[in-house]
Amino acid sequence: MAISGMEIHPIDLRFQGKPHLIASYLIASDDDLALIETGPSTCLSALDQGIREAGFDPFAIRKVLVTHIHLDHAGAAGHWAARGAQIFVHERGARHLMDPERLIEGARAVYGDAMETLWGQILPVAESRLSILREGDAFTVGRVRFVVWDAPGHARHHLVLSGAGSVFSGDNAGVRLPGSTFLSPASAPSQFDPDALLVTLERIAAVGFNRLCLTHFGIIEGPEAVKEHLERYRSVISDLKNLALSSLPNAGAPAEWIARFRAGCLERARSEGVDATTWELYEAANDSAMCAEGVRQWWENFIKRPGTATG
Repeated sequence: MAISGMEIHPIDLRFQGKPHLIASYLIASDDDLALIETGPSTCLSALDQGIREAGFDPFAIRKVLVTHIHLDHAGAAGHWAARGAQIFVHERGARHLMDPERLIEGARAVYGDAMETLWGQILPVAESRLSILREGDAFTVGRVRFVVWDAPGHARHHLVLSGAGSVFSGDNAGVRLPGSTFLSPASAPSQFDPDALLVTLERIAAVGFNRLCLTHFGIIEGPEAVKEHLERYRSVISDLKNLALSSLPNAGAPAEWIARFRAGCLERARSEGVDATTWELYEAANDSAMCAEGVRQWWENFIKRPGTATG
């Protein structure tokens, strides 16, 4: 896709051999290249292939940006650094790329024996290969200027990147697979914050971007379509917050909340025409049980504090 002095090439990483779960975005302007999102190292060969199919050499890429450090977005950052690329990351995420042990331990606690199959080898990024990004920073790819937003909501170390009428939202605009209208809330542990996310979504919507580039998955084209998507996702997050406030105080064991959350997501998906096969893809992209746990942790950390109102 050629627009405003640059080309945007969405690359399907075919995570776990399935289509349309994780996207990386190759940006080309003049003779300059940048990559937004590395995906996990298990997808590195698919990413290299996609870059070559777009007509470029993966080893020519020297700028790699990650919206946040979760493994489906930045798991291969160390591999790109080893190739000589500079890795651009939120200031709060940088230390975890230099020393990924906590990331690895956290993922292993969740995924157990599936850890290697899903995420592969996670290499550290040398400090000299890291560039810290903060609110208001700017960088260029060829003739195009990109602006960095501090964008908490999905995580506190989350960035949004904008340039040439396009915005790369990471996980802050939800999960929406091609051919579907269903929006799955990206509320994975452990820093999900619906209040912060609603503010981030308002900021994005206020600009009136021409295109919204989702990591999960693909480009939403046209200002009206972008506006509609953001409005719908704000509604999803508001409803989710209200559900948590009304349900979690009396939910009993965490398993009861997870079951209720998953049932609600599935019911909403079915109402929007999601069949069993597509639901399985949504679950592979954004596991609803994991997202339920992220909401529960938010409620425990922020709502159950002494003196905090619960509804």
